[in-house]
Amino acid sequence: MSAHAKFLSAFLVFSACATTTEAVAPPPKAAEPPKPEKMKITNARPFDVAACAPRAIDVALITPESLTGVLVAARPMVLECLMDPRNHQAGDVTASIKTTVTDKGATHAVTGAALTPEGKTCIDGALARLKVNPIAAGAKTVEATIEVALPKSSQLSLGDNVANDAVAAVRLAQPTMCGCYSELGINAPPVVKATVKLSAGKPADVRVESSADAVAIKLTTCVEGTLKALTYPAVTGDVQAPVDFQLINSYASAASTDASTQLKFFQLDAISVQNRADVAVAIGQRTTVSLAYDEVATKYKRKPTPGLIKELKEKCAAVLAADDTWASSLAKLMETNNSSIAAVQQLKGADAAWGDVEKSLTQSVQQNKTDLAAAETQKKNDTAACPKAK
Repeated sequence: MSAHAKFLSAFLVFSACATTTEAVAPPPKAAEPPKPEKMKITNARPFDVAACAPRAIDVALITPESLTGVLVAARPMVLECLMDPRNHQAGDVTASIKTTVTDKGATHAVTGAALTPEGKTCIDGALARLKVNPIAAGAKTVEATIEVALPKSSQLSLGDNVANDAVAAVRLAQPTMCGCYSELGINAPPVVKATVKLSAGKPADVRVESSADAVAIKLTTCVEGTLKALTYPAVTGDVQAPVDFQLINSYASAASTDASTQLKFFQLDAISVQNRADVAVAIGQRTTVSLAYDEVATKYKRKPTPGLIKELKEKCAAVLAADDTWASSLAKLMETNNSSIAAVQQLKGADAAWGDVEKSLTQSVQQNKTDLAAAETQKKNDTAACPKAK
């Protein structure tokens, strides 16, 4: 012990002996519970409840355009297969789907360099749920091909930290919660958030929150039960994982008013995919009825009869109705894209990178206008060509 240390020690002892008032030591502080460790969360990825079941698109006569529409409408189910890391190799992943329709029905060929056998099996199972009517015996085979991509930046990341892995476990379990979402129909989902607290040797402590309407309350009660039954990563201390469900619904007509601006964009982007599917189906249906009209018109030119005049009027009325459906589907797509632009403009204020998305959407709207004008012109031409009622 140094001289300074000896002097200080002696001074403290002397002071304690010389005091005339007994010193009272403060009571020991209660031990504070350990605070849950904060960890970076990147696995809060949107879940499209449309992945739970395919749209009911019943196309009487299949064309390449309408078949493309049916496949595009199935995109949420295919994307959900790509979301699972077990279904593809690391990095960007693209699934190519080629569907062939004969008088025996539809067959689907799924390819993708990054797909694992499990991923291909998942997509095969999703496509098997689609309703595609066979073509007539002897008719020309109909084919359509689409690609569905999921970039690495939108995928789940495992192994970064326990909380992020817990969020991934919830996200991967979303398809098992489809029963909880069954009453949504074509409505936008409520905003649902949860907190999952993991403690060593204890069951997960789960708290789920959403809006107070009856559908949301029933949904969150159902979801909470599923979350409590999940298997989460093992922990040695307390870990708290905030779970943002980011629910969207491709089949909805609008985004939830309670959603964040970014979630509204995701919802609108999903709706636009279904809008594009509707446009493709509408074009295919117009092709079908137009060919039917042309067939009767050819017969009439060869041998005019009163009966064919009546049939021509009926066939032409079907063409005009198909023109209207085509135009209305384009108008709806343009409306959705304009709503997306409004959302992106808000997001761009905080992150300039959204400017590229705005530019792309603006170009899409210009194309929508061009396509809509073409559909309206076609309707005028078809109206002029139709037999006049007498």
